[in-house]
Amino acid sequence: MRDTTWLIGLTLATLACARPRVTSQVPVAATGHALYISNCLMCHGASGRGDGALADRTPVLPPDLTQISSRNDGHFPFERVRRAIDGREPIAGHAAPGMPRWGDALLEPLDGYDAAAAKSRVEALTHYLVTLQVEP
Repeated sequence: MRDTTWLIGLTLATLACARPRVTSQVPVAATGHALYISNCLMCHGASGRGDGALADRTPVLPPDLTQISSRNDGHFPFERVRRAIDGREPIAGHAAPGMPRWGDALLEPLDGYDAAAAKSRVEALTHYLVTLQVEP
């Protein structure tokens, strides 16, 4: 029952947040922020601390994204984070039913489902996460 409730909540949240259409002409920072708002906010929260509206309904609590650098000796592991978002490196919570591999989820019909455009979106989102880093 819990899995069904979580999946229904995630579906409703996704439908409630219309994803903005992103093109390569939009500045990376703005693109990353827009992607975060439409794809990550419901679980990771507005500040990235893992306190989104659906956080307590996920099989694994979302991590505090503001502490990625702190958990890595003050260095933001850009490539590892990018690969985790893209889905090539499994991370707790993102392999659960209903949690897409973002590399695939960020494919858009407006750009012909172009893999390079999806990769650009993943990179923009990763750049945005760098801006969320705070010292402990």
